[in-house]
Formats: sequence, C-alpha cells, structure tokens
Amino acid sequence: MAAQAMDPRAGDGGAQATAATARPQPRTKTERGARTNSTAARETTDSSTTGSSGAWIPAASFSTPRPVSEGPAPLIAHVVLFRLRPEASIEDRRALIDALATALSDIPAIRRARVGQRVRVGRSYEALTRIDFPYAAVLEFENVDGLRAYLDHPAHEAIAARFFGAIADTLIYDFEVTGDAEGLRGILSET
Repeated sequence: MAAQAMDPRAGDGGAQATAATARPQPRTKTERGARTNSTAARETTDSSTTGSSGAWIPAASFSTPRPVSEGPAPLIAHVVLFRLRPEASIEDRRALIDALATALSDIPAIRRARVGQRVRVGRSYEALTRIDFPYAAVLEFENVDGLRAYLDHPAHEAIAARFFGAIADTLIYDFEVTGDAEGLRGILSET
C-alpha cells in the first residue's frame, strides 16, 4: 500500500508526512460523514457569529480531514470566493450552511474541502483587492471528471440554488494544481 501524507494542519505537526506514491482513493460514505474528536471539540468551543439581526449563528465544522497527496500529482481545485447579500435572512444563511454540509457528506467526488472567512494581516497586498470577498470555499477533486460529477450531483444543485439566492457577488474558478512549484510551469509558455 502506498504511503500518503497527512495534512500538517491536522494536529500531528506534520509527523505523518511522507511522500505519496499514489493518489488517494475516493472517500466512502463513512469517511465523508466521520467526525474526529478534535472536530467535535472545536464545534463546541469555536466562536460563533451573529447575523445582521443579532441572532446567534452556531459555528459549524466543514473541514473534511483526510490524507492529502504531496508532490506533483495534479488535482482540480474548485475555488469559490463570495460575499452575501446584507439582507440575506438568518434562515437563508442557515439553509446555505445546511446545503453545503449535505453536499460535503453526500458527494463522493469531493476529495477535500475547506471553507471559511477572510483573514486580514495588515499587509499591502490587501489594499489591492477591488472587491471584498469575506468568504471562501475550496473543494478539491482528483480530476476534471470528479469536478463534473460534483457539479452534476443533485446535492450540488441544492447548494447552488441556495448560494445564488443569498450572494451579492462571487468569483468561481477551477484550477489544476500540484503540490509543488511545477504547477506554475505554464507561465513559461505564456506570451
């Protein structure tokens, strides 16, 4: 069996990081719905947010901790930056969260997912942003076929309906990315 690297942010300090010789296999239903003790603990201790109406919105965990491959094996990253409509109701916001949780649980083509809020660190590049997108979702797929399977899945249709009903603006891109600098090799052929 090929060794796989664990995400160094997974809490093991990167101790399990080894070079992967094969791509990870699609997740099983159990793996997609599995929660770790640290995830459950985070859910109970994470700070929550309040909506524009002042109502409490509980923090939710959308990470899908699992092995990630290291090295040049490419994967597809579906990157969604967005900002909600200020008038989006708490119910609409909760429905969006629930639809995302269902999609992450039900769509086996998703290899890894990360979602969250923008962090500002006071650097000059932050001033270059023309439009503020305070939220991001990054979903990873083994290949373009996996991305297509996700986009065609009924659970994606549900999240898309909720998403486009609640957003003010968005940028959505799909990238082929690698785990090393070779992913930028394409800039050498640009004219």
